[in-house]
This record gives sequence, structure tokens and C-alpha cells, in this order.
Amino acid sequence: MNTRVSLDLKLRLAGGLTVASLNKLASALNEQGQAQIHEAMGNRFLQISRSTFGPNGQHRPNDWRPLSPRYQKEIGYFGPPKLVLGGAMIRSINLAQWGHDRVVVLAGSDYASEHQHGAQRLPRRGFFPINAGTLTNYADREVRKAAQGALDKMMI
Repeated sequence: MNTRVSLDLKLRLAGGLTVASLNKLASALNEQGQAQIHEAMGNRFLQISRSTFGPNGQHRPNDWRPLSPRYQKEIGYFGPPKLVLGGAMIRSINLAQWGHDRVVVLAGSDYASEHQHGAQRLPRRGFFPINAGTLTNYADREVRKAAQGALDKMMI
């Protein structure tokens, strides 16, 4: 899946700006510190993405259309869409890479892109919390909290 999302972050320092806190911040924001922040952000994005699956999925980026009657009969399931038959797609969503300058969450399933974006005969059932290349409001808020939490841990 080749969806790129950009996120600008403004992090706050608890206790205000002091020389000591600025020195700690400079130390924390080396490449290793930046990687820890990106890892925390990626893990939160991963959790949100996985929470969209199942008949009662949460924080979906769009409403999922019901399954067609023909497909319901074919799979023997007559409830709301859940994007889980054997579990291969949800298991394929992983934190693939993180470092000081990026984090990559990847859905490695062959058909993940069709579900995320929709296809000729398949309605969009997005599981990554992204609309038009932008994080949903919920995901944006949660990923920022994760970044702030990681920074706060480094500042202790």
C-alpha cells in the first residue's frame, strides 16, 4: 500500500523552558530519541488500524458498506462487514520500519490496497485511519499523544 501521510508535530515541555530542560531535550532528540518517538507513533497508528477490524470495529476512516447478499451466502456470514475471514490481512499490518526520520506501517496482504482504497467491484473499507492522504482527527490526536508520551519519558 503506497499511501503517504505527513504529520507536523509541536511537542511541549512539561515544567516550561529552562536551561536544564533544553539540554535534556537536545540530548533526547538525537537520532535514537527521534527513532523512539517515531516508534511510539507507529505503534499507536498500528493499534488504531487493527481496531477497525471485526464486526464492531472502531475508528474506521469511512463507513463500510454492507456485504452483498451473494457474498454473505458464499462465506456463510450474515453480519456487518468485519474484514476478517482467515485473519491474513490483519496479521499483515505491521510496524515495518522506523528510524530518526520516519516510521512505516505496512499492510503486506495482496488485497489490502483494494480494501483501503476500493476497487472495481469492491467498495472501500478503509482500515488505515487516513482520508485523502491525511490522518483522521482521532488518529492525528492519538499519534500526537504517543509522540508526546515518548518525549515525556525521555525527559525524566
